[in-house]
Amino acid sequence: MNRSPFFSVIIPTYNRASFIEATIQSVLNQTFQDFEVIVVDDGSTDSTEEIVARFASKKIRYFKKRNEERGAARNFGVAKATSTYVTFLDSDDILYQNHLQTAFQQIQLHPHHKVFHLGYEIRNEGGQVLNQISKLGTINRALLSGNPMSCVGVFLQSQVAKENPFNEDRLLAGLEDWEAWLRIGAKYKFVAVNGITACLIEHSCRSVSSASQEKLVLKMNAFILCVKLNQQLKLAYRDKLEYVVASVYTYTALHLLIDKSSKRLALKFLVNGISHNSFEIFRRRFYVILKLLVMQ
Repeated sequence: MNRSPFFSVIIPTYNRASFIEATIQSVLNQTFQDFEVIVVDDGSTDSTEEIVARFASKKIRYFKKRNEERGAARNFGVAKATSTYVTFLDSDDILYQNHLQTAFQQIQLHPHHKVFHLGYEIRNEGGQVLNQISKLGTINRALLSGNPMSCVGVFLQSQVAKENPFNEDRLLAGLEDWEAWLRIGAKYKFVAVNGITACLIEHSCRSVSSASQEKLVLKMNAFILCVKLNQQLKLAYRDKLEYVVASVYTYTALHLLIDKSSKRLALKFLVNGISHNSFEIFRRRFYVILKLLVMQ
């Protein structure tokens, strides 16, 4: 009988045929080799299946399902996982060769913890570094004023992942990870691991970059409703949930302006954010929003 791998790398994908080959190869190139790759094809209509089939590795398990968005695809992958820990990788991002090795070492160093996050960087399609996210300090506290984490850096003990699934509401897509981290953070302490071991590729086809004004507003409202109705979050965070609501208002305002949507609506959400947490005015996001408001 085959021994279960230590890691399951879950890759949800939808019409990313032009990216997924490099993504999968970056997993197979890891110095730490005790893993399986679970590709969850969320109803792609391009050549994704053919590209995945080219890989000869027995580590790869491919599943195709009807399109239900990324939260459902990740949950599907978690259900198929046979490992001790699971981690998530979007099908247009890249792992550096030491990613799993670093995670494994940190898990051994912190045997009593069950949730971890490794640093990552953001590059454009030309390879230029746009930002680096590391040295997050206390992640549980940071999550109250935004989502500094990327799925590419998160490692969860498999049982934790199964007991705390992603919300599958399609309206929430794009914020479903933050909502999940808040729920998990209400129960467990995230261990922040400094250093950069993965790369998020910023490109024009990213779903967060292509959302319409209507979708942005629906997503924001769905997120606020989830947060405010969750009794577990109320008990864990109490009045600090207002920081979360404030942050999602200013997040939406920023993206409305980046997409050159409604300036009036962006200003309204900015004011709403500040009314929920006046300290929003001290964040870099606030000054970026002001700059965009003046420019448009």
